[in-house]
Amino acid sequence: MAQILIKHNYSTGTDQMVCAFCWVYNINMVKKIIVLLTCMIILAGCMPKSKHEDADFYEDGKCVVFYPLNNSEIEEYAKSLCTDPNEKKHIDYELEEVGDFLKVIYPDKYFYTEKYFEKIKLEVKDHVDILADSLRYQMKKDDLDVAYTSQFILDTKEDTLDYSGVKISFTEDDQLNFYFPQYDYDLIMPLEYAQQIVKRNFGVEDKTYEKRRYLNENRPMVAITYDDGPFPPVDDDIYETMDMYDARCTFYIVGDRLSPSYLESVEKAINYGHEIGSHSENHQYLSKCTAEEALKYVTMVNDYVYEKLGYEIKTYRPPYGARNYDMEELTDMPCIMWNVDSKDWKYRDDDDTYERVMNGVSPDDVILMHALYYSTGRATRRIVPDLIDQGYQLVTISELLDHLNFEGKYFEGE
Repeated sequence: MAQILIKHNYSTGTDQMVCAFCWVYNINMVKKIIVLLTCMIILAGCMPKSKHEDADFYEDGKCVVFYPLNNSEIEEYAKSLCTDPNEKKHIDYELEEVGDFLKVIYPDKYFYTEKYFEKIKLEVKDHVDILADSLRYQMKKDDLDVAYTSQFILDTKEDTLDYSGVKISFTEDDQLNFYFPQYDYDLIMPLEYAQQIVKRNFGVEDKTYEKRRYLNENRPMVAITYDDGPFPPVDDDIYETMDMYDARCTFYIVGDRLSPSYLESVEKAINYGHEIGSHSENHQYLSKCTAEEALKYVTMVNDYVYEKLGYEIKTYRPPYGARNYDMEELTDMPCIMWNVDSKDWKYRDDDDTYERVMNGVSPDDVILMHALYYSTGRATRRIVPDLIDQGYQLVTISELLDHLNFEGKYFEGE
């Protein structure tokens, strides 16, 4: 039996009792702590280990899978990998630093995260032009009816695109998905373009975006052509309308109008993606020339435009529609006529021009107008969106010929 000892504390004048039992008790506590620490060390050595210090793990029978902290999406995926408790698995992840982010890599899937494994939150910050143009292009390519309307084109321009509700996420093949709720549409974009839009670095080099044009072979086409130019005041009006609706057309120009300032208008047309054709040097009646003279008057325009702008003219139109049949035997350049005449040169009234075009048009037609009259520019502003809403794609002459697989020397529309 433990004894109770009493000691006198002379410094305080009090008596102090020392319990032998308490001493024995303290010794036992020390032993217990040592045993507990030993067990903890042993257990720690038996626990699954990851190569990453900040990893957590999930264990289900023989399956152990590791995942980084702070990301519930990755944790959920990691746990889903343990589906068979009888199958022995030890799944760890790899880490790769990619630009501003970390790439968490599993055998069959990977995730991008912020540097502390938090989920990435992305939003549109710049280069809306890339986003808008890509949306129009891809939705047309997917043959969605709404994409072939004038209103859709207007709503998806750089300065009108509504991206406030766009949700951005990663695809499984290193691309970004931009979901547009107003169209219930997923736009998939490669990182070299997408990172410019969200202003984050995904470890790839930016790529210069080039505006794309998609023509649907299963939807009707029509070619609008303008003769007798260039004439910058009307040309600019036409360029603006065509660009607004992603449309293209063809200008048949006269050589003796190609002063330096007017040549600039031709260059502008080329830069907009329109086609240039020859309308002869001096607007001659080619039918009254010899074959050699007629060919000379046509090709003088070709040669001058190529010399000054490096542009190769592929087709011509005889002034007044006066063909030289002998000349046609001397060249492989197609002679382009028309089958819808706006008569804009005769009446010079935009309402009349509009009615003649809209009442006469059908698929694969060639529409004749002239780039000399302000009324033609005004009529174009109405004709272009209304043709689009009737289902037409507005194309150049060469695009129409390619669509029809045309290889002849004379074409006036179908």
